[in-house]
Order: sequence, then C-alpha cells, then structure tokens
Amino acid sequence: MYDIESDLFGSFREAVIAVKNGEIAYFNDTAARLIPKIETLRPENIFPPQLLNHDAKCVVGEADIEGIHAVVNVSPLDDCSIYSIIAPGTEEHANTANLLSAVSTEFKNILAVLRMASGLLLPYIENISNPRFNRYTAMIYHCYYNMLRLTNNLSDLGGILRDDVPLLRSSFDIVAASRDLIDSVQHLVMETGVELRFKSNEESLTIYADRVKLDKLLLNLLSNSLSYTPPGGILTLSVISAGDRFVISVSDSGAGIPGDVMSTAWNRYSAPKNMIDTETGVGLGLTIVRNIARLHNGSAVLESRPGEGTTVTVCIPIDKQEASDFKTSIVEYESYDMQQLLTELSGVISYEKYTQQYMD
Repeated sequence: MYDIESDLFGSFREAVIAVKNGEIAYFNDTAARLIPKIETLRPENIFPPQLLNHDAKCVVGEADIEGIHAVVNVSPLDDCSIYSIIAPGTEEHANTANLLSAVSTEFKNILAVLRMASGLLLPYIENISNPRFNRYTAMIYHCYYNMLRLTNNLSDLGGILRDDVPLLRSSFDIVAASRDLIDSVQHLVMETGVELRFKSNEESLTIYADRVKLDKLLLNLLSNSLSYTPPGGILTLSVISAGDRFVISVSDSGAGIPGDVMSTAWNRYSAPKNMIDTETGVGLGLTIVRNIARLHNGSAVLESRPGEGTTVTVCIPIDKQEASDFKTSIVEYESYDMQQLLTELSGVISYEKYTQQYMD
C-alpha cells in the first residue's frame, strides 16, 4: 500500500480513501468501518464514474456507499486523489430540520406583514410622483424578495432533511422550459454584462418530473453561476439526452470556487456567505440543487478550476408516465412567472428591476 502518513487522515471523523493509478492506496479507520472488506475492493466498486473520470482539480459529488447516500469530495495530494466521504447524521439532521422549520415560519410571518404594509403605501407613493420614493420602494421590494428566497430555501431544506418532500410529477418539455428560462433571465440580468447561452442535442425532450422543483433547480444553478461570473463572461445552460437519462449542466467562465468552499458546497445549513461576499460564498442554492436531484433519483457533480470557471452537472432518469386510468396530458409550456424570477434571482439582479413595471 502507498506510503501515506497515517496520522494525516487517521484522526479524521469522515472516511478518507486515497486512490493512485486506479488502485486504493490508503484508507483510514473510518473508511474501514464504513465499507466492509475495503481492502479487497477497487475504486470503481465504491465510487461512480463521474467521480473517477474527471479533469478538474477539485470535484464534489455524491455516491451511494453501503446503503448510505453520501457527499464525496475529491482533491489532489501529490500523485494521489483523496476521496473524503461525508455521511449524514440522522439525529443531527432531525435537529437541524426542526430549527429550519421554526425559523422559516417566523420569517414568513414577518415577510407577510412587510409585503402587506408596503403594498398599502404604494398608492400614496405613486400619487407623489417622486423618483426618489420610487427608488426607495424598489430597494424595499428587492430586500423583501431576497429574504423570501432565503426563507423558502430554509423551508425547503427543512422538508428535505425530514424526508417530507412529495414529488408532484407531470409530463413537460425540459428543453423548451430551459430555453425559455435563458431568454427570460437574460432580459433581467442584462446590466451584469454576462452573456447567457443555451444548447441541447434535442429539439424537444419530454420528461415526467416535478416541474416546480426542476424550475427551482435551474434557477438556483443560474443564480449561483451568475454570482461568480464577471462582466463580459459567459454562462452556458445545456440540456442533453443521454440514453435513459437527461443531463443538465451550467458552466460559467468565472474565477472558480476556492477549495475550502468546495469541500462544504453541498452541505451549507448555515446562512450563505454569498449574501456578504459573492467571491467566497456558495450558500444554500447548491444544497437545494443536490437534494432536488436526489428526489428524482438523480445525482449532481460540482467541478471547479481556479481561474477558469465552474460546472455543475445534474443527471436524472427520463422517467415515463406510468400507465393508468387517470393519465394527464403533456403540460403545455408556459413562460416563467415574473414573481418567481424576481425571487430566485434576487441575489444577482439590481434593485432597479423591483418596480411596478416588473412586478405587475
């Protein structure tokens, strides 16, 4: 076995496995307890292909290991790839879920009063016709939607941790939905100077999935990438059919995600740093993305190259609607609701968009 200092990873709480030249070169005691007979296994017996075959310096993905759905961080060390396996703690998740539910409920009550009060003020402000007051109102609504997005994410995450999130599936065209989303978002983020592109290997692709949750997944991916992409940069959303699966990926030409942030990108239960510093924070968005993919029996992988950009890839089965006496027809695609866009993109668009022109 490859000579790696045992005290380097021996005290780690998470399982650590080192891979060199396609072989398991090292594993700590936690890995041995998690994976019986690990000494007889090869890396492909433990990790999915997307975590073994990549060219990024740092990768964060998922794997089902011994019946446990775990987050796996991959990083280089000399001529080895180090795989850190983070398995969830049931008791910790339950406590976190209860806290998130309580906090999000309080926030929703406060936000409801704020929205009602600001709505009552609008007629008086419009009668005054003072540009400064209109600007102040837009700033209030911008903050409102920013808080609403955070509150919704906390509520969603609490439901995910409790395993209490039903899927409301319908048949719809994921290519048409994604193409229209890019057009709608480009209009809202024009002032950022970021060019949005869309590509697909299909003219249309009908899937059977939870439309609302996939919309949220797409918007979270776009919002996160926009926060990292400088003016003049390019953000590309692609939807590709690959056998019995479809693959959604969002790539940006930003600065990339720092390695210390990458290691916790899928498991942010605390307040998102990107509310303070967009250069270092990832926030709750990627945690939501990962769990929406899991609900659809899919997976998500995060790849980032410092100075080159970041790519998030989500792979989900193309489920077909089951035969029954209560079949629903394919849902005709409708354009994205402006309220939804203003909420999910509140962290990356300016307050000037939060005027009556956009919110009516």
